[in-house]
Amino acid sequence: MKTVIAFLGSPRKKGMTAKVMEQVIAGAKDEGAEIISYYLHDDSIHGCLGCRWCKTHEGCVQKDGFEHLYEQIKEADGIIVGSPIYFMNITSQTKKLIDRLYPIRRADGGSNLPGKKFVSVYTQGNPDKEMFKSIIDTGDRVLKSFQWEMIESILYYGTGNPSESVTAEVMRRAYEAGQRLAGR
Repeated sequence: MKTVIAFLGSPRKKGMTAKVMEQVIAGAKDEGAEIISYYLHDDSIHGCLGCRWCKTHEGCVQKDGFEHLYEQIKEADGIIVGSPIYFMNITSQTKKLIDRLYPIRRADGGSNLPGKKFVSVYTQGNPDKEMFKSIIDTGDRVLKSFQWEMIESILYYGTGNPSESVTAEVMRRAYEAGQRLAGR
């Protein structure tokens, strides 16, 4: 059985990002994957210290809420990372996750955990899908830098009205991305 680890970087457990991620997770589950989910807003994860301890040792010098995640990421076959765009960037919760993945990068630029697959999910209130393209491209480029294969990057834009539901097209894409993420 494949294992997929999902990181929700939104402070809203029931927000638009969570709704889209739920579809990715449903698709992966329907392909038989075991899902491990983390709500990054609840975790006691500290930011990266920039000390480079991880370049001469395994893991991170910090012993906090992220410490156990390194082993789970190592064992996972697939990763889902979701973040709304707040104030023209990914959330601080998602940024801490990305920064704390730094030990996965070797000092020579290679990866300590190559070959994983990932799906990224982004949501934004702005109706212009190109408005934060550089932010999304940067987030995906960081995950690819670990020598992980991007299955799909999903952007749901124009989410300014929280009472609206996610479009059927986005939900279909998310579900199918989850299927491909966990595909046999």
